[in-house]
Amino acid sequence: TSTIHTSRNNSSDVINALDDGRKRTQGSHQNEKWHIISKLFTGDPLTYTENSMMYAALIVGSGGLIFGYEIGAIAGTLNEITTHFNLNANQESMVVAILYLGQLIGGVLGGVLSDMIGRWQTCLVQTAIFAIGSLLLGIASTKEEVFVGRFLIGVAAAFATVSAVPYLKEIGPIRYNGRFSSVYEFMIVLGIFLANIVNFFTYRNANGWRRIFLLPIVIGTVQARCMWFIPESPSWLVQKGFIEKATKVQCEFAVCCFNNDQFIRSVDTELYYLFYAGTG
Repeated sequence: TSTIHTSRNNSSDVINALDDGRKRTQGSHQNEKWHIISKLFTGDPLTYTENSMMYAALIVGSGGLIFGYEIGAIAGTLNEITTHFNLNANQESMVVAILYLGQLIGGVLGGVLSDMIGRWQTCLVQTAIFAIGSLLLGIASTKEEVFVGRFLIGVAAAFATVSAVPYLKEIGPIRYNGRFSSVYEFMIVLGIFLANIVNFFTYRNANGWRRIFLLPIVIGTVQARCMWFIPESPSWLVQKGFIEKATKVQCEFAVCCFNNDQFIRSVDTELYYLFYAGTG
């Protein structure tokens, strides 16, 4: 009761912040498509305009791209791994299955971590684990290193799911939840497709399977770099009491979905839904 009372007392501040956000973002969201991309690599601060929501979705959804790539990569490299490390049938099965064991454990830990430190930071953790797992697979000298690398990939894949999917749902308007959440699934399928293309061009090369597993490090590095220019989920910010930050993010993201007449009413409804759901 006291929390709800406090949140209602702060309602005027929220409305003022909404109005400030509207004034900042109105009229500033033209011709930004390529300008935003350039800012990702120059270090300049981004202005979250009409295309920023989709860019954020693609950046966060890149965890699904790496996950899908790893699923497709093992299909084209398993024979080479089996031959190189002289694996028996049980060990060959373990190379495939241990990824899903990692997902099982990562699914439990990732959900807790995502609620504790936020979707944004969990995505960064996921990127680091992907990189470590991929590096282990790429330089593995023993079958145990292959097992550990695959296990870490599974943990990272689970972290990506429990952080990216809520983030994709929470950054967009309620009426677009399904569309934004589907970005992650699209990225998984795209990753599988990419892995099969890479498999086709490298499987004849000596130690080509190592190069296949090292590629996700590049993807993860780009994702980690881009993550620094997108905000935390407004829903998580509200849950943790960062109302001003949540208001700013919600205003800047929502401007791309509504015309000026609809803007303040729509953002107000979205934010108050998060505000009371997160604190009530």
